[in-house]
Amino acid sequence: MIFKHRIRLLGLFAAICGAVAIAQSHTVEVAEPLTYERLSALPADQQPVWKDYLDRSNRLLQADKDSFEKELKAAHINEPTLPPSAGNGNTGIHLNRPDAWYATPEAVQIAENILTYQMPNGGWSKNMDLTKHPRQPGELYGHDYHWSYLATFDNDATIDHLRFLAKSARVNNREEYRAAFLKGLGYVFAAQYPNGGWPQVFPLMGTRDKLSESIAKAVDCILAAQIVVKGKRTGWCQQYDPLTLKPAPGRNYEMIAISGGESADIMEFLMSIATPSTDVIAAVDGAAAWFQQTALNDFEWKRSSEGCRLVATKGAGPIWARYYEIGTNRPLFGDRDKSIHYDINEISPERRNGYRWYVGVAKRSLAGYEDWRKRFSKKTSGN
Repeated sequence: MIFKHRIRLLGLFAAICGAVAIAQSHTVEVAEPLTYERLSALPADQQPVWKDYLDRSNRLLQADKDSFEKELKAAHINEPTLPPSAGNGNTGIHLNRPDAWYATPEAVQIAENILTYQMPNGGWSKNMDLTKHPRQPGELYGHDYHWSYLATFDNDATIDHLRFLAKSARVNNREEYRAAFLKGLGYVFAAQYPNGGWPQVFPLMGTRDKLSESIAKAVDCILAAQIVVKGKRTGWCQQYDPLTLKPAPGRNYEMIAISGGESADIMEFLMSIATPSTDVIAAVDGAAAWFQQTALNDFEWKRSSEGCRLVATKGAGPIWARYYEIGTNRPLFGDRDKSIHYDINEISPERRNGYRWYVGVAKRSLAGYEDWRKRFSKKTSGN
């Protein structure tokens, strides 16, 4: 499971880490995949829902492949092509423009392109330039010839596509945008783990009742997942194991740690709940206290001709490291060789300059925290 990439829609991507142990290893471990063999170790009453989940994932993956093979044959194409690349993120998906912009020819063309890149399963891939052209016959849905990393929630994929379509459908009153949105929402529901969280990539009832059930499961997941150190709630991990709910590594340079970025998104999602329970309030209070404790003031993460550096700048900040060691709150930095460092200058220039090692999103979270807390001051909470 993963908590990356912004909990913006439907309470997506609940954090599931629930660990209190301090990470001692200084190399990134390898996360175990979700397999039928691992399911056999679960209690008997839990195995059927997880088996159904894996079966569904396999069916959708095969259906996606079959659909694409059929397209290649119909167009007499031997080799698939790749879509336009956009580095990190999806170029063209603007979510904060005035309503009038979504009716412009530029925005309508982007919406039309988004429709064509929606996979048969309902999801979208990441890091694509959606301003270039509609998807062509034989063009892959993402940058992966092996079908192992196409439909995903990584780098805000699928979520941002859905948000863009929702705005476009409302402004332009286009039924095809609504239909694509509902299909994407079905993908979100299909991808949800039985325990309430979501994977980074999937495959592995578009009703209000189904949505409410989905959000409730995600909130339960978040509350169970918050890292507790010496009896105090802190933040959340970025990756975790879907069965054991223990912290898990991601890519080679993404170690087990409290995340200074994703934890802020989770905190904001919890504050968006209209009638939070005392448990939700306690989770937010704990996260806010942790962010206040770990804030770095009078520094900024700057890019220059010499690369990215942490630079002392009076009045700048606060900012937070992307990763913190559980139990010590020491910033951690990883490299592609799986090594973990306390000093960012010890990692390779490629990773130092190619990853967001310091983030400021929690500044926004804390800005809204005090007013939020006053609204629910009569509810008791504890760390």
